[in-house]
Amino acid sequence: MIHNNLGTAYWNLAQQETPQEWLQLAIDAYQIALRYRTLQAAPPAFAATQNNLGTAYWHLASHTSENPEQRRNYLQKAIYAYETTLMAVQQIAQTQPLPLAFDPIATHNNLGLAHYQFATDAQIPLEPEDRSLHLKAALDQHLTALQGWQERPELYQTVFNNVLQTIRTLYEHEGLAGQNFAFSKVPSHLLPEIMTRL
Repeated sequence: MIHNNLGTAYWNLAQQETPQEWLQLAIDAYQIALRYRTLQAAPPAFAATQNNLGTAYWHLASHTSENPEQRRNYLQKAIYAYETTLMAVQQIAQTQPLPLAFDPIATHNNLGLAHYQFATDAQIPLEPEDRSLHLKAALDQHLTALQGWQERPELYQTVFNNVLQTIRTLYEHEGLAGQNFAFSKVPSHLLPEIMTRL
Protein backbone atom coordinates (compact mmCIF):
# COMPACT_ATOMS: atom_id res chain seq x y z
CA MET A 1 0.00 0.00 0.00
CA ILE A 2 2.83 2.40 0.85
CA HIS A 3 4.54 1.76 -2.50
CA ASN A 4 1.23 2.34 -4.28
CA ASN A 5 0.70 5.59 -2.38
CA LEU A 6 4.28 6.63 -3.10
CA GLY A 7 3.62 6.08 -6.79
CA THR A 8 0.55 8.30 -6.58
CA ALA A 9 2.57 11.00 -4.82
CA TYR A 10 5.13 10.86 -7.62
CA TRP A 11 2.30 11.00 -10.17
CA ASN A 12 0.93 14.14 -8.50
CA LEU A 13 4.37 15.76 -8.57
CA ALA A 14 4.56 14.96 -12.29
CA GLN A 15 1.57 17.26 -12.83
CA GLN A 16 3.66 20.16 -11.52
CA GLU A 17 7.22 19.72 -12.83
CA THR A 18 9.65 17.46 -14.77
CA PRO A 19 6.89 14.98 -15.64
CA GLN A 20 9.07 12.33 -17.26
CA GLU A 21 11.26 11.92 -14.18
CA TRP A 22 8.39 11.79 -11.68
CA LEU A 23 6.26 9.51 -13.86
CA GLN A 24 9.11 7.02 -14.20
CA LEU A 25 9.47 7.03 -10.41
CA ALA A 26 5.71 6.48 -10.10
CA ILE A 27 5.89 3.52 -12.48
CA ASP A 28 8.77 2.01 -10.51
CA ALA A 29 6.82 2.35 -7.25
CA TYR A 30 3.66 0.82 -8.73
CA GLN A 31 5.65 -2.11 -10.11
CA ILE A 32 7.16 -2.77 -6.68
CA ALA A 33 3.67 -2.63 -5.15
CA LEU A 34 2.46 -5.21 -7.69
CA ARG A 35 5.00 -7.74 -6.44
CA TYR A 36 2.81 -7.99 -3.34
CA ARG A 37 -0.56 -6.72 -4.56
CA THR A 38 -1.19 -9.74 -6.76
CA LEU A 39 -4.53 -10.77 -8.22
CA GLN A 40 -4.49 -13.87 -6.01
CA ALA A 41 -3.49 -12.16 -2.76
CA ALA A 42 -5.41 -8.88 -2.94
CA PRO A 43 -7.65 -8.54 -6.02
CA PRO A 44 -9.08 -5.02 -5.38
CA ALA A 45 -5.62 -3.66 -4.49
CA PHE A 46 -4.14 -5.33 -7.56
CA ALA A 47 -6.79 -3.74 -9.79
CA ALA A 48 -6.26 -0.28 -8.28
CA THR A 49 -2.48 -0.39 -8.70
CA GLN A 50 -2.77 -1.74 -12.27
CA ASN A 51 -5.13 1.14 -13.04
CA ASN A 52 -2.61 3.62 -11.59
CA LEU A 53 0.17 2.01 -13.63
CA GLY A 54 -1.86 2.36 -16.82
CA THR A 55 -2.45 6.04 -16.17
CA ALA A 56 1.23 6.66 -15.41
CA TYR A 57 2.30 4.98 -18.67
CA TRP A 58 -0.37 6.83 -20.64
CA HIS A 59 0.75 10.20 -19.28
CA LEU A 60 4.41 9.31 -19.81
CA ALA A 61 3.62 8.60 -23.47
CA SER A 62 2.09 12.07 -23.75
CA HIS A 63 5.30 13.62 -22.42
CA THR A 64 7.60 11.66 -24.74
CA SER A 65 7.35 13.72 -27.91
CA GLU A 66 10.96 13.34 -29.06
CA ASN A 67 11.03 9.53 -29.25
CA PRO A 68 8.15 7.93 -31.22
CA GLU A 69 9.29 4.34 -30.58
CA GLN A 70 9.42 4.95 -26.84
CA ARG A 71 6.00 6.62 -26.96
CA ARG A 72 4.63 3.60 -28.80
CA ASN A 73 6.08 1.33 -26.09
CA TYR A 74 4.54 3.39 -23.29
CA LEU A 75 1.12 3.38 -24.98
CA GLN A 76 1.28 -0.39 -25.42
CA LYS A 77 2.09 -0.76 -21.73
CA ALA A 78 -0.74 1.60 -20.76
CA ILE A 79 -3.20 -0.42 -22.84
CA TYR A 80 -1.98 -3.68 -21.31
CA ALA A 81 -2.23 -2.29 -17.76
CA TYR A 82 -5.77 -0.98 -18.33
CA GLU A 83 -6.86 -4.28 -19.90
CA THR A 84 -5.39 -6.16 -16.94
CA THR A 85 -7.27 -3.82 -14.60
CA LEU A 86 -10.59 -4.55 -16.30
CA MET A 87 -9.92 -8.28 -16.32
CA ALA A 88 -9.35 -8.09 -12.56
CA VAL A 89 -12.53 -6.03 -12.07
CA GLN A 90 -14.52 -8.66 -13.94
CA GLN A 91 -13.05 -11.44 -11.81
CA ILE A 92 -13.72 -9.52 -8.58
CA ALA A 93 -17.35 -8.97 -9.61
CA GLN A 94 -17.83 -12.71 -10.14
CA THR A 95 -16.10 -14.02 -7.03
CA GLN A 96 -16.01 -11.42 -4.28
CA PRO A 97 -17.80 -8.18 -5.15
CA LEU A 98 -15.96 -5.64 -3.04
CA PRO A 99 -15.90 -1.83 -3.25
CA LEU A 100 -13.11 -0.54 -5.46
CA ALA A 101 -10.88 2.47 -4.83
CA PHE A 102 -11.37 3.72 -8.41
CA ASP A 103 -14.09 4.00 -11.05
CA PRO A 104 -13.79 1.16 -13.61
CA ILE A 105 -15.88 3.22 -16.04
CA ALA A 106 -13.05 5.78 -16.09
CA THR A 107 -10.69 2.91 -16.89
CA HIS A 108 -12.81 2.03 -19.93
CA ASN A 109 -12.70 5.66 -21.05
CA ASN A 110 -8.94 5.95 -20.51
CA LEU A 111 -8.34 2.69 -22.35
CA GLY A 112 -10.34 4.09 -25.24
CA LEU A 113 -8.25 7.27 -25.23
CA ALA A 114 -5.02 5.26 -25.20
CA HIS A 115 -6.20 3.19 -28.19
CA TYR A 116 -7.25 6.37 -30.00
CA GLN A 117 -3.91 8.06 -29.31
CA PHE A 118 -2.08 4.98 -30.58
CA ALA A 119 -4.15 4.93 -33.78
CA THR A 120 -3.81 8.65 -34.57
CA ASP A 121 -0.21 9.42 -33.61
CA ALA A 122 1.33 10.58 -36.88
CA GLN A 123 4.82 9.56 -35.74
CA ILE A 124 3.87 5.95 -34.93
CA PRO A 125 3.87 3.94 -38.16
CA LEU A 126 0.88 1.60 -38.35
CA GLU A 127 -0.52 -0.67 -41.02
CA PRO A 128 -4.09 0.31 -41.96
CA GLU A 129 -5.51 -2.85 -40.38
CA ASP A 130 -3.70 -2.13 -37.10
CA ARG A 131 -4.98 1.45 -37.07
CA SER A 132 -8.48 0.12 -37.69
CA LEU A 133 -8.20 -2.34 -34.78
CA HIS A 134 -7.14 0.42 -32.38
CA LEU A 135 -9.90 2.78 -33.54
CA LYS A 136 -12.53 0.07 -33.20
CA ALA A 137 -11.20 -0.81 -29.73
CA ALA A 138 -11.37 2.89 -28.79
CA LEU A 139 -15.00 3.08 -29.94
CA ASP A 140 -15.90 -0.07 -28.00
CA GLN A 141 -14.38 1.25 -24.76
CA HIS A 142 -15.97 4.68 -25.13
CA LEU A 143 -19.39 3.16 -25.75
CA THR A 144 -18.98 1.06 -22.61
CA ALA A 145 -18.08 4.21 -20.66
CA LEU A 146 -21.04 6.04 -22.21
CA GLN A 147 -23.41 3.40 -20.92
CA GLY A 148 -21.80 3.43 -17.46
CA TRP A 149 -21.97 7.20 -17.06
CA GLN A 150 -25.59 7.75 -18.12
CA GLU A 151 -26.43 9.12 -14.68
CA ARG A 152 -23.42 11.49 -14.57
CA PRO A 153 -24.13 14.23 -17.15
CA GLU A 154 -20.75 16.00 -17.02
CA LEU A 155 -18.81 12.76 -17.58
CA TYR A 156 -21.37 11.45 -20.06
CA GLN A 157 -20.90 14.50 -22.28
CA THR A 158 -17.13 14.12 -22.26
CA VAL A 159 -17.24 10.49 -23.34
CA PHE A 160 -20.01 11.27 -25.87
CA ASN A 161 -17.56 13.69 -27.50
CA ASN A 162 -14.95 10.93 -27.51
CA VAL A 163 -17.42 8.67 -29.36
CA LEU A 164 -18.04 11.40 -31.96
CA GLN A 165 -14.32 11.98 -32.42
CA THR A 166 -13.64 8.28 -32.93
CA ILE A 167 -16.46 7.90 -35.47
CA ARG A 168 -15.14 10.90 -37.42
CA THR A 169 -11.65 9.39 -37.44
CA LEU A 170 -12.96 6.01 -38.58
CA TYR A 171 -14.68 7.80 -41.47
CA GLU A 172 -11.50 9.75 -42.34
CA HIS A 173 -9.42 6.56 -42.52
CA GLU A 174 -11.93 4.01 -43.79
CA GLY A 175 -14.67 6.00 -45.49
CA LEU A 176 -18.26 4.80 -45.39
CA ALA A 177 -17.21 1.29 -44.33
CA GLY A 178 -15.66 2.68 -41.14
CA GLN A 179 -18.61 4.96 -40.47
CA ASN A 180 -21.12 2.17 -41.05
CA PHE A 181 -19.19 -0.13 -38.72
CA ALA A 182 -19.33 2.58 -36.03
CA PHE A 183 -23.07 3.11 -36.54
CA SER A 184 -23.65 -0.64 -36.18
CA LYS A 185 -22.05 -0.49 -32.72
CA VAL A 186 -23.87 2.59 -31.42
CA PRO A 187 -27.11 1.96 -29.48
CA SER A 188 -30.04 2.80 -31.76
CA HIS A 189 -31.49 5.47 -29.45
CA LEU A 190 -28.24 7.46 -29.74
CA LEU A 191 -27.97 7.37 -33.53
CA PRO A 192 -30.16 10.43 -34.28
CA GLU A 193 -28.13 12.70 -31.97
CA ILE A 194 -24.81 11.32 -33.19
CA MET A 195 -25.72 11.68 -36.87
CA THR A 196 -26.90 15.26 -36.28
CA ARG A 197 -23.66 16.22 -34.56
CA LEU A 198 -21.38 14.55 -37.07
